[in-house]
Amino acid sequence: MDAFPQGVFERTATRAVRRWQYEATGEKHIVRVRMDFTLDADLNLQRVHALLHNDKLWDFANAGSPRHQEVLGTLFELVAMGSNKSWQVRHELSEQDMEPDLSLFRDRPRLSASLDGFVGLAHIELASGGRITQVDYLRESSNWDEEQLLAATINTVAAPGRYRILSSQNNRGRYQLSIQPIQELPANMTARYWWDMAARNGDHRAQQIMAAFDQRWEQYLIAQQDPDVLAWSSTQRILDGDKAMGLAMLEQAIAQNHPIAKALKKQLL
Repeated sequence: MDAFPQGVFERTATRAVRRWQYEATGEKHIVRVRMDFTLDADLNLQRVHALLHNDKLWDFANAGSPRHQEVLGTLFELVAMGSNKSWQVRHELSEQDMEPDLSLFRDRPRLSASLDGFVGLAHIELASGGRITQVDYLRESSNWDEEQLLAATINTVAAPGRYRILSSQNNRGRYQLSIQPIQELPANMTARYWWDMAARNGDHRAQQIMAAFDQRWEQYLIAQQDPDVLAWSSTQRILDGDKAMGLAMLEQAIAQNHPIAKALKKQLL
């Protein structure tokens, strides 16, 4: 439905998605999948610093330029993706947050770890020797409960601190545990902060990005007759049983010659 940069990866991405296969349920569904990837394994913080300061991206974004705010949000998203860390956002800004501290994104050496039997996602506090002393978050679909995690020891050389652990299947069908340090990040060094600000200042692309996260922006763009948002929101309504409203929204998108809305109508009816 949208691509950035345009005209580069759309055909390859569509070809890949067409090969995906989900468990058959006999019903139509909307599935939202987020894939983060980079084509360069090394994070070039010097180049990021140049974009922020030499090209004055930080200054123009802080001065209120919505286009610069949207681009700055995208830059911080890419930088966060390229760092081998998990982030906890600190929303209260201090004086030291008035200038971006790029050292927060410096990568630590990749850690190896194993935790036999655990499958799922958790945020934990790790003591010396790999003992788990606190569980801050445990995904519901995980196969262990908090008590089992607190009784476990991770085989790792990671220093004491807070970590995100994820055990998932690799391409050979084996479960593999990844471990990432959790670090605090000021809100103004996150994508969501700048995308939201750009959206409030009228940047249409930022508004569409925010609509994927925030229903308030979705409703706003529906009211603005945005054909992209009308298309995906109408489909969700049809699948949720509100067929009349969904079809009306789909027709509004089709009236704007939106090709995906036409294809969706053909698939859904």
